[in-house]
Amino acid sequence: METQRNNQNVQNDSFLDELKDSLLLYAGVQGKYDALNNNQPASLDEFQVGILNKTRVEVQTAIDWNQKMYLPISGVVVAKSILKETEQEIKILEAPLPEKERKLRPLLNRAKQIVPDAKQQLIRKTILWGLAVVAVTEGFFAYDALRQAFLPRVTSVISSVGIAFAIAFGLHVSAQYINNARNKKWKNFRYLLSLIPPLIVFYFIGDLRAQEYNEHFDLSTSSSDVKVNSNGEVSGLAITAISFILYLVALVISVKNHKTKEESKQEKEYEQLSKEINSIEYEMKLIKNKSIRLKDEAKVKAEIAYRNFEIALANEKRLIRIADLALIEYAAQNKLYRSDGLCPWFLSTPPKIQFKLFLHNSETKTDENTNSPMGNSALHGR
Repeated sequence: METQRNNQNVQNDSFLDELKDSLLLYAGVQGKYDALNNNQPASLDEFQVGILNKTRVEVQTAIDWNQKMYLPISGVVVAKSILKETEQEIKILEAPLPEKERKLRPLLNRAKQIVPDAKQQLIRKTILWGLAVVAVTEGFFAYDALRQAFLPRVTSVISSVGIAFAIAFGLHVSAQYINNARNKKWKNFRYLLSLIPPLIVFYFIGDLRAQEYNEHFDLSTSSSDVKVNSNGEVSGLAITAISFILYLVALVISVKNHKTKEESKQEKEYEQLSKEINSIEYEMKLIKNKSIRLKDEAKVKAEIAYRNFEIALANEKRLIRIADLALIEYAAQNKLYRSDGLCPWFLSTPPKIQFKLFLHNSETKTDENTNSPMGNSALHGR
Protein backbone atom coordinates (compact mmCIF):
# COMPACT_ATOMS: atom_id res chain seq x y z
CA MET A 1 0.00 0.00 0.00
CA GLU A 2 2.82 2.38 0.86
CA THR A 3 4.57 1.61 -2.45
CA GLN A 4 1.36 2.21 -4.38
CA ARG A 5 0.91 5.54 -2.59
CA ASN A 6 4.47 6.61 -3.41
CA ASN A 7 3.99 5.71 -7.08
CA GLN A 8 0.79 7.73 -7.12
CA ASN A 9 2.59 10.76 -5.65
CA VAL A 10 5.37 10.46 -8.26
CA GLN A 11 2.80 10.38 -11.07
CA ASN A 12 1.02 13.35 -9.54
CA ASP A 13 4.20 15.46 -9.34
CA SER A 14 5.23 14.43 -12.84
CA PHE A 15 1.86 15.49 -14.28
CA LEU A 16 1.96 18.90 -12.58
CA ASP A 17 5.58 19.53 -13.63
CA GLU A 18 4.79 18.67 -17.24
CA LEU A 19 1.75 20.96 -17.21
CA LYS A 20 3.81 23.81 -15.74
CA ASP A 21 6.62 23.45 -18.28
CA SER A 22 4.31 23.19 -21.29
CA LEU A 23 2.06 26.08 -20.18
CA LEU A 24 4.96 28.42 -19.38
CA LEU A 25 6.61 27.57 -22.70
CA TYR A 26 3.37 28.27 -24.55
CA ALA A 27 2.81 31.53 -22.62
CA GLY A 28 6.32 32.79 -23.39
CA VAL A 29 6.12 31.97 -27.10
CA GLN A 30 2.58 33.37 -27.41
CA GLY A 31 3.53 36.58 -25.59
CA LYS A 32 6.42 37.15 -27.98
CA TYR A 33 4.27 36.31 -31.02
CA ASP A 34 1.44 38.67 -30.01
CA ALA A 35 3.91 41.52 -29.37
CA LEU A 36 5.53 41.14 -32.77
CA ASN A 37 2.09 40.91 -34.43
CA ASN A 38 1.03 44.56 -34.23
CA ASN A 39 1.67 44.89 -30.49
CA GLN A 40 -1.24 42.67 -29.45
CA PRO A 41 -3.16 42.40 -27.24
CA ALA A 42 -4.38 45.97 -27.41
CA SER A 43 -7.46 45.49 -25.22
CA LEU A 44 -8.65 43.42 -22.27
CA ASP A 45 -11.01 41.48 -24.54
CA GLU A 46 -8.12 40.37 -26.75
CA PHE A 47 -6.14 39.40 -23.68
CA GLN A 48 -9.05 37.37 -22.30
CA VAL A 49 -9.81 35.64 -25.58
CA GLY A 50 -6.16 34.77 -26.05
CA ILE A 51 -3.80 33.70 -23.29
CA LEU A 52 -6.30 34.10 -20.44
CA ASN A 53 -8.79 31.71 -21.98
CA LYS A 54 -6.05 29.21 -22.93
CA THR A 55 -4.67 29.23 -19.39
CA ARG A 56 -8.15 28.86 -17.90
CA VAL A 57 -8.98 25.85 -20.04
CA GLU A 58 -5.66 24.06 -19.40
CA VAL A 59 -5.64 24.64 -15.67
CA GLN A 60 -9.38 23.96 -15.18
CA THR A 61 -8.95 20.64 -17.00
CA ALA A 62 -6.14 19.75 -14.59
CA ILE A 63 -8.30 20.83 -11.62
CA ASP A 64 -11.13 18.58 -12.83
CA TRP A 65 -8.66 15.69 -13.17
CA ASN A 66 -7.40 16.38 -9.64
CA GLN A 67 -10.92 16.23 -8.21
CA LYS A 68 -11.71 12.96 -9.99
CA MET A 69 -8.36 11.49 -9.02
CA TYR A 70 -8.55 12.17 -5.29
CA LEU A 71 -12.26 12.89 -4.61
CA PRO A 72 -11.29 15.42 -1.93
CA ILE A 73 -14.71 16.18 -0.50
CA SER A 74 -15.76 12.52 -0.55
CA GLY A 75 -12.44 11.65 1.03
CA VAL A 76 -13.18 13.78 4.08
CA VAL A 77 -16.71 12.38 4.35
CA VAL A 78 -15.40 8.83 4.07
CA ALA A 79 -12.72 9.44 6.70
CA LYS A 80 -15.25 10.88 9.14
CA SER A 81 -17.72 8.10 8.36
CA ILE A 82 -15.08 5.40 8.93
CA LEU A 83 -14.11 6.83 12.31
CA LYS A 84 -17.73 7.30 13.39
CA GLU A 85 -18.82 3.80 12.33
CA THR A 86 -15.79 2.25 13.99
CA GLU A 87 -16.50 4.17 17.18
CA GLN A 88 -20.05 2.81 17.24
CA GLU A 89 -18.85 -0.72 16.48
CA ILE A 90 -16.29 -0.57 19.28
CA LYS A 91 -18.91 0.82 21.65
CA ILE A 92 -21.18 -2.15 20.94
CA LEU A 93 -18.25 -4.56 21.10
CA GLU A 94 -17.06 -3.28 24.50
CA ALA A 95 -20.55 -3.09 26.00
CA PRO A 96 -20.19 -6.48 27.83
CA LEU A 97 -16.85 -5.50 29.42
CA PRO A 98 -18.27 -3.70 32.52
CA GLU A 99 -20.51 -6.69 33.28
CA LYS A 100 -17.61 -9.11 32.85
CA GLU A 101 -15.39 -6.97 35.10
CA ARG A 102 -18.17 -6.84 37.71
CA LYS A 103 -18.47 -10.64 37.54
CA LEU A 104 -14.70 -11.13 37.63
CA ARG A 105 -14.02 -9.05 40.75
CA PRO A 106 -15.72 -11.32 43.36
CA LEU A 107 -14.24 -14.41 41.70
CA LEU A 108 -10.73 -12.99 42.08
CA ASN A 109 -11.38 -12.06 45.72
CA ARG A 110 -12.68 -15.54 46.50
CA ALA A 111 -9.75 -17.17 44.70
CA LYS A 112 -7.31 -15.17 46.84
CA GLN A 113 -9.02 -16.42 49.99
CA ILE A 114 -8.83 -20.12 49.13
CA VAL A 115 -5.61 -20.29 47.13
CA PRO A 116 -3.82 -23.57 48.10
CA ASP A 117 -0.62 -23.44 50.15
CA ALA A 118 2.19 -23.87 47.61
CA LYS A 119 4.60 -25.18 50.26
CA GLN A 120 2.15 -27.81 51.48
CA GLN A 121 1.42 -28.86 47.88
CA LEU A 122 5.16 -29.33 47.27
CA ILE A 123 5.45 -31.48 50.41
CA ARG A 124 2.53 -33.65 49.32
CA LYS A 125 3.96 -34.10 45.84
CA THR A 126 7.29 -35.13 47.34
CA ILE A 127 5.53 -37.64 49.60
CA LEU A 128 3.60 -39.06 46.66
CA TRP A 129 6.85 -39.61 44.78
CA GLY A 130 8.30 -41.27 47.87
CA LEU A 131 5.29 -43.56 48.15
CA ALA A 132 5.66 -44.42 44.48
CA VAL A 133 9.30 -45.38 45.05
CA VAL A 134 8.25 -47.63 47.96
CA ALA A 135 5.54 -49.27 45.84
CA VAL A 136 7.87 -49.83 42.88
CA THR A 137 10.56 -51.27 45.16
CA GLU A 138 8.15 -53.72 46.73
CA GLY A 139 6.86 -54.68 43.31
CA PHE A 140 10.42 -55.32 42.11
CA PHE A 141 11.16 -57.60 45.05
CA ALA A 142 7.81 -59.31 44.58
CA TYR A 143 8.94 -60.31 41.09
CA ASP A 144 11.81 -62.42 42.53
CA ALA A 145 9.44 -64.03 44.98
CA LEU A 146 6.88 -64.88 42.30
CA ARG A 147 9.57 -66.33 40.06
CA GLN A 148 10.64 -68.49 43.02
CA ALA A 149 7.08 -69.84 43.08
CA PHE A 150 7.70 -71.02 39.48
CA LEU A 151 5.21 -68.62 37.94
CA PRO A 152 5.81 -67.74 34.26
CA ARG A 153 7.88 -64.62 33.58
CA VAL A 154 5.02 -62.61 32.03
CA THR A 155 2.66 -63.56 34.85
CA SER A 156 5.29 -62.53 37.40
CA VAL A 157 5.77 -59.14 35.73
CA ILE A 158 2.03 -58.45 35.59
CA SER A 159 1.55 -59.57 39.18
CA SER A 160 4.47 -57.43 40.37
CA VAL A 161 3.06 -54.36 38.65
CA GLY A 162 -0.34 -55.09 40.19
CA ILE A 163 1.22 -55.40 43.68
CA ALA A 164 3.10 -52.11 43.22
CA PHE A 165 -0.09 -50.38 42.12
CA ALA A 166 -2.06 -51.94 44.99
CA ILE A 167 0.48 -50.74 47.56
CA ALA A 168 0.46 -47.17 46.18
CA PHE A 169 -3.34 -47.09 45.92
CA GLY A 170 -3.69 -48.76 49.32
CA LEU A 171 -1.52 -46.11 50.97
CA HIS A 172 -3.62 -43.32 49.48
CA VAL A 173 -6.99 -44.94 50.29
CA SER A 174 -5.90 -45.98 53.77
CA ALA A 175 -4.70 -42.47 54.60
CA GLN A 176 -8.04 -41.05 53.52
CA TYR A 177 -9.94 -43.75 55.40
CA ILE A 178 -7.99 -43.13 58.63
CA ASN A 179 -8.34 -39.35 58.46
CA ASN A 180 -12.10 -39.63 58.10
CA ALA A 181 -12.37 -41.27 61.53
CA ARG A 182 -14.70 -39.57 64.01
CA ASN A 183 -12.24 -39.52 66.91
CA LYS A 184 -8.81 -40.74 67.98
CA LYS A 185 -10.12 -44.13 69.14
CA TRP A 186 -11.66 -44.85 65.76
CA LYS A 187 -8.55 -43.51 64.07
CA ASN A 188 -6.35 -46.03 65.89
CA PHE A 189 -8.81 -48.81 65.10
CA ARG A 190 -8.73 -47.90 61.40
CA TYR A 191 -4.93 -47.86 61.54
CA LEU A 192 -4.95 -51.49 62.72
CA LEU A 193 -7.61 -52.49 60.23
CA SER A 194 -5.69 -50.91 57.32
CA LEU A 195 -2.48 -52.77 58.24
CA ILE A 196 -3.95 -56.28 58.11
CA PRO A 197 -4.12 -56.72 54.26
CA PRO A 198 -0.56 -55.42 53.58
CA LEU A 199 0.78 -57.57 56.47
CA ILE A 200 -0.63 -60.72 54.86
CA VAL A 201 0.75 -59.75 51.43
CA PHE A 202 4.18 -58.86 52.82
CA TYR A 203 4.33 -62.14 54.79
CA PHE A 204 3.55 -64.18 51.66
CA ILE A 205 6.10 -62.29 49.55
CA GLY A 206 8.69 -62.31 52.36
CA ASP A 207 8.40 -66.07 52.79
CA LEU A 208 8.90 -66.64 49.06
CA ARG A 209 11.87 -64.28 48.97
CA ALA A 210 13.46 -66.01 51.99
CA GLN A 211 13.16 -69.38 50.28
CA GLU A 212 14.75 -67.97 47.10
CA TYR A 213 17.67 -66.50 49.06
CA ASN A 214 18.26 -69.70 51.06
CA GLU A 215 18.17 -71.90 47.98
CA HIS A 216 20.51 -69.57 46.14
CA PHE A 217 22.88 -69.63 49.12
CA ASP A 218 22.79 -73.45 49.33
CA LEU A 219 23.58 -73.79 45.64
CA SER A 220 26.49 -71.37 45.93
CA THR A 221 28.06 -73.15 48.89
CA SER A 222 27.52 -76.66 47.50
CA SER A 223 29.30 -75.84 44.26
CA SER A 224 32.26 -74.37 46.12
CA ASP A 225 35.20 -76.32 47.61
CA VAL A 226 35.21 -73.97 50.60
CA LYS A 227 33.15 -75.14 53.54
CA VAL A 228 30.97 -72.45 55.11
CA ASN A 229 29.47 -72.83 58.56
CA SER A 230 26.03 -71.33 58.74
CA ASN A 231 24.26 -70.72 62.00
CA GLY A 232 20.84 -70.41 60.37
CA GLU A 233 18.80 -69.50 57.34
CA VAL A 234 17.30 -66.17 56.18
CA SER A 235 13.98 -65.72 57.95
CA GLY A 236 10.83 -64.76 56.04
CA LEU A 237 9.65 -62.91 59.15
CA ALA A 238 12.68 -60.60 58.98
CA ILE A 239 11.97 -59.67 55.36
CA THR A 240 8.29 -59.26 56.17
CA ALA A 241 9.15 -56.98 59.11
CA ILE A 242 11.36 -54.76 56.96
CA SER A 243 8.71 -54.36 54.25
CA PHE A 244 5.96 -53.88 56.82
CA ILE A 245 7.88 -51.24 58.77
CA LEU A 246 8.66 -49.38 55.54
CA TYR A 247 4.98 -49.48 54.60
CA LEU A 248 3.96 -48.35 58.10
CA VAL A 249 6.29 -45.33 57.98
CA ALA A 250 4.96 -44.41 54.54
CA LEU A 251 1.38 -44.76 55.81
CA VAL A 252 2.01 -42.55 58.87
CA ILE A 253 3.61 -39.84 56.71
CA SER A 254 0.77 -40.11 54.21
CA VAL A 255 -1.88 -39.82 56.96
CA LYS A 256 -0.15 -36.84 58.51
CA ASN A 257 0.01 -34.92 55.23
CA HIS A 258 -3.17 -36.17 53.62
CA LYS A 259 -5.67 -33.55 52.47
CA THR A 260 -8.71 -33.07 54.65
CA LYS A 261 -12.21 -32.96 53.22
CA GLU A 262 -12.23 -29.19 53.62
CA GLU A 263 -8.91 -28.83 51.80
CA SER A 264 -10.10 -31.08 48.98
CA LYS A 265 -13.31 -29.10 48.72
CA GLN A 266 -11.40 -25.79 48.63
CA GLU A 267 -8.99 -27.10 45.98
CA LYS A 268 -11.88 -28.19 43.77
CA GLU A 269 -13.54 -24.82 44.29
CA TYR A 270 -10.25 -23.07 43.47
CA GLU A 271 -9.85 -25.10 40.27
CA GLN A 272 -13.40 -24.24 39.24
CA LEU A 273 -12.84 -20.57 40.02
CA SER A 274 -9.59 -20.60 38.06
CA LYS A 275 -11.38 -21.99 35.02
CA GLU A 276 -14.10 -19.34 35.25
CA ILE A 277 -11.56 -16.55 35.77
CA ASN A 278 -9.41 -17.72 32.85
CA SER A 279 -12.49 -17.99 30.64
CA ILE A 280 -13.69 -14.45 31.48
CA GLU A 281 -10.22 -12.95 31.16
CA TYR A 282 -9.77 -14.67 27.79
CA GLU A 283 -13.09 -13.29 26.52
CA MET A 284 -12.16 -9.80 27.73
CA LYS A 285 -8.76 -10.08 26.07
CA LEU A 286 -10.38 -11.06 22.77
CA ILE A 287 -12.73 -8.08 22.95
CA LYS A 288 -9.94 -5.64 23.78
CA ASN A 289 -7.66 -6.99 21.07
CA LYS A 290 -10.43 -6.76 18.48
CA SER A 291 -11.20 -3.23 19.65
CA ILE A 292 -7.56 -2.22 19.23
CA ARG A 293 -7.44 -3.85 15.78
CA LEU A 294 -10.59 -2.02 14.68
CA LYS A 295 -9.17 1.29 15.86
CA ASP A 296 -5.91 0.72 14.01
CA GLU A 297 -7.66 -0.32 10.80
CA ALA A 298 -10.04 2.65 10.97
CA LYS A 299 -7.17 5.03 11.60
CA VAL A 300 -5.26 3.72 8.58
CA LYS A 301 -8.33 3.95 6.31
CA ALA A 302 -9.19 7.45 7.58
CA GLU A 303 -5.61 8.63 7.13
CA ILE A 304 -5.59 7.34 3.54
CA ALA A 305 -8.90 9.09 2.80
CA TYR A 306 -7.79 12.31 4.41
CA ARG A 307 -4.35 12.16 2.76
CA ASN A 308 -6.18 12.26 -0.58
CA PHE A 309 -7.97 15.36 0.64
CA GLU A 310 -4.67 17.05 1.54
CA ILE A 311 -3.05 16.09 -1.76
CA ALA A 312 -6.04 17.41 -3.73
CA LEU A 313 -6.00 20.68 -1.81
CA ALA A 314 -2.25 21.12 -2.35
CA ASN A 315 -2.66 20.32 -6.05
CA GLU A 316 -5.36 22.98 -6.46
CA LYS A 317 -3.17 25.63 -4.90
CA ARG A 318 -0.28 24.53 -7.06
CA LEU A 319 -2.41 24.66 -10.24
CA ILE A 320 -3.63 28.17 -9.43
CA ARG A 321 -0.02 29.21 -8.96
CA ILE A 322 0.86 27.68 -12.36
CA ALA A 323 -1.90 29.78 -13.96
CA ASP A 324 -0.48 32.94 -12.32
CA LEU A 325 3.04 32.09 -13.50
CA ALA A 326 1.78 31.53 -17.07
CA LEU A 327 0.22 35.00 -17.18
CA ILE A 328 3.33 36.56 -15.67
CA GLU A 329 5.52 34.81 -18.27
CA TYR A 330 3.21 35.94 -21.09
CA ALA A 331 3.26 39.56 -19.88
CA ALA A 332 7.04 39.58 -19.48
CA GLN A 333 7.68 38.31 -23.02
CA ASN A 334 4.99 40.53 -24.51
CA LYS A 335 6.36 43.69 -22.90
CA LEU A 336 9.89 42.75 -23.95
CA TYR A 337 9.05 42.53 -27.64
CA ARG A 338 6.42 45.29 -28.01
CA SER A 339 7.54 48.05 -30.38
CA ASP A 340 5.14 50.73 -29.06
CA GLY A 341 6.87 50.82 -25.67
CA LEU A 342 3.50 50.65 -23.92
CA CYS A 343 2.47 48.39 -21.06
CA PRO A 344 -1.30 47.84 -20.89
CA TRP A 345 -2.66 47.73 -17.37
CA PHE A 346 -3.96 44.16 -17.77
CA LEU A 347 -0.36 43.02 -18.36
CA SER A 348 0.94 44.81 -15.25
CA THR A 349 -1.81 43.41 -13.05
CA PRO A 350 -3.43 40.48 -14.87
CA PRO A 351 -6.99 39.78 -13.74
CA LYS A 352 -7.55 36.71 -11.55
CA ILE A 353 -8.90 33.68 -13.37
CA GLN A 354 -12.07 32.26 -11.83
CA PHE A 355 -11.71 28.51 -11.57
CA LYS A 356 -14.32 25.97 -10.47
CA LEU A 357 -12.80 24.73 -7.22
CA PHE A 358 -14.06 22.35 -4.59
CA LEU A 359 -12.87 24.80 -1.88
CA HIS A 360 -13.66 28.22 -3.30
CA ASN A 361 -15.05 30.42 -0.55
CA SER A 362 -14.46 31.27 3.09
CA GLU A 363 -17.38 29.14 4.28
CA THR A 364 -16.00 26.01 2.63
CA LYS A 365 -12.51 26.81 3.93
CA THR A 366 -13.92 27.10 7.42
CA ASP A 367 -15.50 23.66 6.99
CA GLU A 368 -12.16 22.42 5.74
CA ASN A 369 -10.47 23.48 8.99
CA THR A 370 -13.14 22.50 11.47
CA ASN A 371 -14.42 19.27 9.92
CA SER A 372 -11.05 17.65 9.42
CA PRO A 373 -11.26 14.14 10.92
CA MET A 374 -7.58 14.36 11.85
CA GLY A 375 -7.74 17.82 13.39
CA ASN A 376 -6.40 21.20 12.30
CA SER A 377 -2.77 20.16 12.68
CA ALA A 378 -3.27 17.54 9.98
CA LEU A 379 -4.71 20.12 7.56
CA HIS A 380 -2.04 22.79 7.89
CA GLY A 381 0.88 20.41 8.25
CA ARG A 382 2.78 19.34 11.24
